[in-house]
Amino acid sequence: MSKFNDITYYAEMTAAERLAQIGAIADPNESQPENQTKWAYWQTLLAFGAFAGLVKTVTASGDVDLEDSDYMLVEIDPNGSDRDVNLPAKGDDNHQYIIRHVGSANALDVKRDGGTSIGTIETGDVLFVVPSSAEDFGAVVEHAPSGEPEGTAIKSTGETGGIKFLREDGDGTCSWQTPSGGGGETFVENRVENLVNLNPSDTSWHTVSVSSHVSASAHRVLLTVLLIGYDDALFFGLLRRYGDSTDNKTCRVAGVRSEHSGATTIYSQIQAQVEIDSSKRFQWRMETSAAKVWQIHLVGYWE
Repeated sequence: MSKFNDITYYAEMTAAERLAQIGAIADPNESQPENQTKWAYWQTLLAFGAFAGLVKTVTASGDVDLEDSDYMLVEIDPNGSDRDVNLPAKGDDNHQYIIRHVGSANALDVKRDGGTSIGTIETGDVLFVVPSSAEDFGAVVEHAPSGEPEGTAIKSTGETGGIKFLREDGDGTCSWQTPSGGGGETFVENRVENLVNLNPSDTSWHTVSVSSHVSASAHRVLLTVLLIGYDDALFFGLLRRYGDSTDNKTCRVAGVRSEHSGATTIYSQIQAQVEIDSSKRFQWRMETSAAKVWQIHLVGYWE
């Protein structure tokens, strides 16, 4: 009967031991024939091969010196102080290392033989160290994910398609904020002709209320301003939120000189935006006396 049909033979199949030999390897660097046969072991593959599974664990009491005989996987806890991790001297027995910082604080500075730093790692970071016959050891750091991302890496929650802006909070952090007004402005068209139609004789501020034409949440209006003058000169008018004397909140509109020879009328029509106060008021006045007639028409408002 075939052995494959007799299950008693399966009891003889066991897992390979770490120190079990895999096979013979010829070493041409040995001059004596009796020394040229070397043996490969499972231990070697586990420590240094593509399927390395052994880990060198170090709780440091000083700087850490790695040897060519050390495992490829190395976990180091600096144990209360910054530590240097010194790699072996460049040689044919060098192999790669994967060095992981497993401590809760402090830094590991990984250095070539001779003291040249090739990478510093913090808590949770991993350093991939690769030997090179030309340039000694080189390294690539894989940083641990940060629990405090900066800038646009911050994610908002409860997304519903609204509008948010990224605010500097002044304490080294930033956050997504919803603009006042609930996530954006809405323009409401509501045309009112001849909201103001006066021929003032002074340059004082005049108050206009739009409370009957806008909603309670309105905060800015769009106006069409018509200026008519009777002198051959430029003229100007000013618009502002009620009582606000701040220069950057004042809107200036200008009349345009007529291009017709001998004309006695100067005419300008301009659209302008102006903020309104909580009582839904804005103010206007002439800046020069050349503007004899004002006509202001409401186009709509923002809420």
